[in-house]
Amino acid sequence: MSEKTKQLQSRINRFVEELAASTDQSRSSPKLLEYLSFCASFYQYSYHNTMLIFTQCPEATRVAGYQKWKSLGRQVKKGEKGIAILAPMVFKKHQEADEEDIETTLSFRVVHVFDVSQTEGDELPEVSCLSNQTCPEDFILSLMEFAAEKNIQIQEASDLGGAYGRSKGGLIELHSDLVGADRFSILTHEIAHELLDHKNRKEVDRKHREIEAETVAHVVCRHFNIPSTAPDYLAIYGADGKEVKERLEIIVSTIQQIISSMESRQNNPSKQAING
Repeated sequence: MSEKTKQLQSRINRFVEELAASTDQSRSSPKLLEYLSFCASFYQYSYHNTMLIFTQCPEATRVAGYQKWKSLGRQVKKGEKGIAILAPMVFKKHQEADEEDIETTLSFRVVHVFDVSQTEGDELPEVSCLSNQTCPEDFILSLMEFAAEKNIQIQEASDLGGAYGRSKGGLIELHSDLVGADRFSILTHEIAHELLDHKNRKEVDRKHREIEAETVAHVVCRHFNIPSTAPDYLAIYGADGKEVKERLEIIVSTIQQIISSMESRQNNPSKQAING
């Protein structure tokens, strides 16, 4: 192993250790706890109700009933049309032969919920996964060229259903509004999903796919002194420092691939020719 490779691996280990510690700190921050508590106050909807919500209001992000919004300090705007879903109703009645023998029946009734966009009032707690910081444009170009070499297509998209990026197996959709450090870090995150073959690694659940991809993005960002909001992002997914460090062996080669390619391009500007 070359001295340069040893130094890079040592740096990766240090950055992951720091990320693990920062993630644990984020998990207990008042801001994040307020956000998670807020999210927990919303009802979990069944698959069928999720489909009903989507067909009536595909842009919906957070939905709740009229009284729930009221309890959160928000009011449904005048004239807004509710989203119809089915609420279960349980009925119990005693059998004639034995008063203790209870027959239970289940039926449904239509109730209405409203998306947050249909309400107004108190600001809702949020945890941003964007840094809104700058980043050298040539870093982004180097990253895009690396993706092209790996046969990963990148497409711009104006609406990703609330997401900033999406890995689809050989194709990355990136929100067209992303700029600077956020564009770099999210593109790195999605490239990591591709390189780690998360589309086909069905044995890895979503939480651990996100830990792997975001750790890659964070270390690459740190290496090039680009801001990253990884600790908050990972904390939102319920990750802790131990889980972050446990994924290191899986992701280290991915980190090295990206960093080595980018450094090669930074040292050889002629390699940064981007096709369209």
